Amino acid sequence: MADTPVGLISLTKLKRLTVPKLRSLCKENGLTGYSKLTKDAIIFKLAPLYSTNLSSRSVSSLNQEHGCTTGTLSTCRLSGAEADVTTELSTTSSPVDPTNGARNQSRPHTTKSGTSGGDRGVPHPLQTLNSSDGPSPPHGDQAVEDVLKRTNLKRGFPNDIPDKNAGRKSKKSRIITNTSPAQASLADSLFKLPALPSRLLTSETHSAMGPDKQASAGISFVAASQVLCDTIKPDSAKRFKPLFTSENANEQAAFGGEEATLDVARICRYGEPFQDSSCLEFPVEPVVDLKQLTLPPSISKRKRAQQFAIILSGISFTDLLNCSLVSRMFRYSAHLSAYHRLRREFPGQRTETQMKRSNANMTNVWPYLLQRQQELSTRKRIYMESFLSKAVGEWFTLTEHLWTSPDDPKQATVAIRFILTLFYFLVSVHGVDHPEARRKHAIVECKEIIKDEIWIVSVSSLGVQDNFYVLEPTCEVIGCQEKAVCEYAYTDSGISPGGKSLFERVKRTNHEEYDKGIGKHWLKKMNEEAPKSNVRVQIAQRYILACVVANSISGKWMSSVEMAQEFAGLPDNGYRRSKPRKEVQLYIPEHHYVESVHLMSAKKRPLHSALAVVQTPGREYFILRDNGMQVGCEEEGVSAVWMLMLGCCNDGTPA
Repeated sequence: MADTPVGLISLTKLKRLTVPKLRSLCKENGLTGYSKLTKDAIIFKLAPLYSTNLSSRSVSSLNQEHGCTTGTLSTCRLSGAEADVTTELSTTSSPVDPTNGARNQSRPHTTKSGTSGGDRGVPHPLQTLNSSDGPSPPHGDQAVEDVLKRTNLKRGFPNDIPDKNAGRKSKKSRIITNTSPAQASLADSLFKLPALPSRLLTSETHSAMGPDKQASAGISFVAASQVLCDTIKPDSAKRFKPLFTSENANEQAAFGGEEATLDVARICRYGEPFQDSSCLEFPVEPVVDLKQLTLPPSISKRKRAQQFAIILSGISFTDLLNCSLVSRMFRYSAHLSAYHRLRREFPGQRTETQMKRSNANMTNVWPYLLQRQQELSTRKRIYMESFLSKAVGEWFTLTEHLWTSPDDPKQATVAIRFILTLFYFLVSVHGVDHPEARRKHAIVECKEIIKDEIWIVSVSSLGVQDNFYVLEPTCEVIGCQEKAVCEYAYTDSGISPGGKSLFERVKRTNHEEYDKGIGKHWLKKMNEEAPKSNVRVQIAQRYILACVVANSISGKWMSSVEMAQEFAGLPDNGYRRSKPRKEVQLYIPEHHYVESVHLMSAKKRPLHSALAVVQTPGREYFILRDNGMQVGCEEEGVSAVWMLMLGCCNDGTPA
């Protein structure tokens, strides 16, 4: 066979040859990468070399045998008994003009000599690509040869590429594309390859390659390089998922990953401008979804994981990153350390509830821990940047335990609102310079008694701790825990989650135009503009509760009729029931009915984030958004003392 002329070997004769003889032909023609190919693959590799005297019918039969039709190189598979990787070439599905096909077949084929050897005359669709951005891609058989040189068909990963210039083999590398986006997108539509595992190409490996090899590696088979670079294993594949995706991975990406992604943007909404909300009311974020851990160590090693988790919970986060890369057991222990950190940094009912919902040994708790840490730091930052922190200074503070909101997400909000209300009454009654306003008060505990209505707040001052019952909307004190509950009619009225809410007990005289003291037409408009309008409705409700007659929530019990008569200056008629029903009577005078609430000034400028304007039948009032207390009116504007503390102008706009 060695003496047989090139033009006398037909396709039929090539099929009759044995594999050793076919390999000898490849060796004589200077081909490479044939030692591990099957017989059909070697014939397909030799076919272009002997295509000069092959009839078009023979070439067509060869293409059809390998799944390739005339004009369309659709599916060419190189398969072996032990091969698990296939190379698939496909062109666009557009029909081919027969005249163009005949014209291409009639062209003379060119021949190259050298190590690549053989005829390269088989036309290929990539020849029509624009080569202005770089060298033109190789022909189809040359592209297959380039891929086969870099592909181990048995194992499915790139082979060692011999480097003739350096005289040694380079490391396993991945093909790098230097083609333009237009070429890559067109090549992607022309060729399709099966997913192959990618290997990183180090800088020293790329530099060790000669200039010719670098250029060939940059342009060899665009589609193959694109697949090798962009292949992603399916989620169902049982592959090792690294704990950290990059060296610069932050805490959220490090322990969240694909298992439980932490929505950082959602948590960062704490820092958005509070133009349409109260400046000291922290939003309650939903708990993130937690997912199961993957790739745990063997059962025998899990026995020691909890011990390592306790140790890892006390080290810095940077050291934890390094320890988690040691082995599966250390990675598993790093995940379990989140439980110990959570119990140590955020003790309370919220943590215990979360613990009961998940399996401590198979759940990734890091996203929830990071959410709590983000919640704590963001709330502190917002408070420190608010006017209240600058006004009260160190005289009114919260304990570190209460900042974490251990039992209820609203604990910190209610505690800060209580500080605002307490400071409001101290300034209104005694003034800013009064010693009582400059005495240290520490809020040590907040506990909800009746859902969304009444809380108990514990205040420590000069070594004495006092417990107060307060309303959640305004944090106005309605009683002390030390006294008997029966002394207060508002707590002895049977208020419970199953009965009427506190706001539903508001009594008013004009039922036709106002609903619980708020204009019905304005409420209808706000319902149409929901959900942003809900903030203004809440401000209106706080103003109503802040303006009810004093005897509605404290002092001597009085009915709504008696309070109306007293407010109007009418004498008491002395009529009393023998056994009056002492239920809660929240009477709101007609003067304080709410017609509308505005967060913009009359000049269409945004108000200070702590202020709102309430339009009543008689005048406008400037109030605090967080508790509904008045700080100014339409005629005088914002009072001077509050202008100084808020840092605003007389019309309520920021200074």
